Amino acid sequence: MMNYTVHHDRVSYKNSIFLWFIGILALLTISCAPREGWGLILWSAQDSRIATGTVVPLYFKSNITRCWIAGVPGTNGKEEIDLWRVKQFSSKRKANEEAKAYATYVSLFAQAKRQGLIMRQEPDNLSKQVYRFLENERCKVLKKVKGVEVRTGNQALPGDWYLVLASDGTRGYIFSNQFTIIDIAQSITSTSTQQQPVPEPDFLQKTWRPVYFSELAEQGIYDLTMFQTSFGFFYYASESRIFINLPWFSKAYPVEQFFRDTDGSYRAEPSKLRFMVTADNKLMCIPPREDMQNIPENFPFVEHTANDDVALLFSVSTIDIQKLITTEKINRITRLKNFLANGTMFVSSTYGTLTLYESGKFSWEQYSALVPEILPDDAGTVGTIVMDRFLTGELKEQWQGAFTLSFDKKPEQSRSFVYKISNDKLILMPLTADDCIYEQVRTISGTNLLEFSIGLR
Repeated sequence: MMNYTVHHDRVSYKNSIFLWFIGILALLTISCAPREGWGLILWSAQDSRIATGTVVPLYFKSNITRCWIAGVPGTNGKEEIDLWRVKQFSSKRKANEEAKAYATYVSLFAQAKRQGLIMRQEPDNLSKQVYRFLENERCKVLKKVKGVEVRTGNQALPGDWYLVLASDGTRGYIFSNQFTIIDIAQSITSTSTQQQPVPEPDFLQKTWRPVYFSELAEQGIYDLTMFQTSFGFFYYASESRIFINLPWFSKAYPVEQFFRDTDGSYRAEPSKLRFMVTADNKLMCIPPREDMQNIPENFPFVEHTANDDVALLFSVSTIDIQKLITTEKINRITRLKNFLANGTMFVSSTYGTLTLYESGKFSWEQYSALVPEILPDDAGTVGTIVMDRFLTGELKEQWQGAFTLSFDKKPEQSRSFVYKISNDKLILMPLTADDCIYEQVRTISGTNLLEFSIGLR
């Protein structure tokens, strides 16, 4: 029996030599191997050296990586290309004939006018659904086809059927009635004739979260409508889009090229989205004005530029959002328990009897004097209480907290109150929708104080 001593450093070195040798051998094999055919690039990747509509030699097909190894025209180089981006032909002649027919569609894209639009397996509105689009998401137009007429009632809808390719490689058919057909060659030329495109900025590779994440966290305001893992500024290079998602605004912007303006900011075309990194390492994003026209002038979570454009601010955050959400849900239960330490039953000869439970339920009897100005009509007597409101500014000095009541019969008509306990009395002040921004109490416009005696501790 022989004994072996393993030296890990030597094994690593020998493995490296071996892998290097295999890599060189693979390249030599590919360079010497006969072509497997020719390919037409249907939709080139953003970082590809090969343009859409180009005919290329295909050398090797990998079913593991789902890629072709294709030759780069005009060079001795080769490039990996996703299988779905290429249409294969047995001869160069056939590929060139297809490329000639495809030339009409090389720069054509279809952009969804709203979220939820459908790609179908066949050009028929009753055909199987194979893909669902986000608002403003783009797909590559391959060709216009004949399809089944689309009707609404007795009226035929105007539009055409197109064979298209989605950004994940899904192929199918769309009806153009709810899509905008865009020629990017024209849109880019018309907006950028005096500038040359620039590479995508490196900072787009970072995960950018709303600046208010850190600002609210520092104040102890854990508004769960504003803290979500889905909120932020996201760049999807493979899908050629920027997605901005905030509680008050959500939109995907198509990106074909980047340009650098004289003020140092970047501009994404054809969407005209502008952005830059500020001196304090924040990402300032300025959407087109038409997208921001519904933002109130005094809305506290946006900035305004010198040109009165609305700017959205993002930063690289270290906050563990999911942990914050979980912790806040537990804290809301704790706040309710602490509140109930003062009493569980509150009695008023005018406003009825309000009883609260640690389970998060409540009952409110004989409250007819509060209907409909303060409480909804015919809402029943039981429901759920959540300590989900945060006092801001001077209101922290005037009140002890706030909560929301939702009656089981009418949960969509919830009511929120600020409260304080003084001299064995519970004092409530109803809040209006205008008093709150999401879960934050910013003002109190009401004047009707509701006073209850503590009836049971």
